[in-house]
Amino acid sequence: MFFLFFFQITNSWIQANLYREGPAWYQKSNIRRTVQSVVKKLPQPYKSTYQANMDNGHYAICRSNVFYIPHRYVSDFTILTSLGIEADLRHEVAIPLFLLSMDLKQQFDGVAFSDVIYKPGDGVGGAEFYSIRSHAVYPWRAKNELEVQRIIKAMGAGDPLLLKFAP
Repeated sequence: MFFLFFFQITNSWIQANLYREGPAWYQKSNIRRTVQSVVKKLPQPYKSTYQANMDNGHYAICRSNVFYIPHRYVSDFTILTSLGIEADLRHEVAIPLFLLSMDLKQQFDGVAFSDVIYKPGDGVGGAEFYSIRSHAVYPWRAKNELEVQRIIKAMGAGDPLLLKFAP
């Protein structure tokens, strides 16, 4: 199952119309054409899974910047990422496209990131809030490699596989 941050899929993603121009960046014709091009280039079975999840007239935009790829999907994500990089897709468009290509929406776990700490302010010092009980600190972002290592160690208490990435 995929884990998404903050809301269930239906709330954290919005659907954009492939055939309607609009004022938002993701409604511009070049973005819509790029999405169509990437969908056409998706290898099977990714294309079939995407088409089962999304009708031909829409694509998804993700308002979240936190996501989790289960280990069993890492190689799939790597394959799809190369398509996104080649097409120069922004992550807000690429991540939903990839996730919708790898598994059916019914398999997504919308409550996995339910323990999110909202830390308003300048975003300094969020690393100390990470633990096995807090899935994310929002809108804080790691500013350097040392902070990333602290997060991995804190989260690794609940997921031993993460510890192999911590120095």
